[in-house]
Amino acid sequence: MKKKIAVVMLVVFGVLGSSVYAAPPMPEFKKPAKLIHDRLDENLTRAELATVLARLFELRSTNISSTFEDTKAHWAVNNGAIPAVIEAKLMSGVSNQQFKPNDKVTLEQLLVALMKGFKIPLDDKVTLETGAKNLLDSSAWAAPYVFTALNKGILTDATSFRTEVKRKDVTTLVRILANIDTAQRTEEALKTDVQISTDATTGKTNFLFTVRNTGSETLLLEYNTSQRFDLIIKDATGAVVEHLSADQMFMQVLGEDSLSPNETVTYDHQAKLERGKSYSVEFWITAKDNGARIVKQFTVQ
Repeated sequence: MKKKIAVVMLVVFGVLGSSVYAAPPMPEFKKPAKLIHDRLDENLTRAELATVLARLFELRSTNISSTFEDTKAHWAVNNGAIPAVIEAKLMSGVSNQQFKPNDKVTLEQLLVALMKGFKIPLDDKVTLETGAKNLLDSSAWAAPYVFTALNKGILTDATSFRTEVKRKDVTTLVRILANIDTAQRTEEALKTDVQISTDATTGKTNFLFTVRNTGSETLLLEYNTSQRFDLIIKDATGAVVEHLSADQMFMQVLGEDSLSPNETVTYDHQAKLERGKSYSVEFWITAKDNGARIVKQFTVQ
């Protein structure tokens, strides 16, 4: 199925407080979810985290009741969030009877829940027994996640992983986790092809480029301008006949396109080339962090 390009403005909220931890240089957020947009400097509660997780990972639960004594008719049960995160095993109660929906969320609790949701593989070099004392101030149950986060550069420094986090910290940590290995996954998944023909009426050469997502995950392609692709056509001597972006202006507006598994997006172009002569065309999409590129030699018929 072909997909049209839609240009949208991306808005990102929230920055991490240095009192909690120092993050690596911020990657681009690959999922434009509007997670938390108000009361940014207030502490995050467990009920709020459950709601964010359910929204972010599109979790659903048909169970609107609660087995926890302290969440009977709670708003985060009525909206399905707490049952959904419990079923997905992203969160659990503090006991069989208590969820403590109003308790404040710590950095290690937020980190573990999000890493589970994003299915970040854990490093096997740390054990539950040794983790707590070797990884600053973290709990033993969180140690494998903390160790992995430090090892992957998700977190580069911390004063304590038991520190309570602010509401604004959620979006920033999501941005980091959502981008792990994204460039590599995108490069491997995108496959590009081109069909070349000659218009009998105008004599121009037609190019139809197809970019397909051959992976198993939906890919989000982000653009810094209104330009969606570029190409260079060279003759048999290697001289540049046309460089598309060399003489064009593009709007400075952020845009995006999502490609589901096996979905395609197509681009077309026409060029006035001499019949009987050989050329090469190099095509690539201008999305950030992608490998959708093709070089093809051809002779104009």
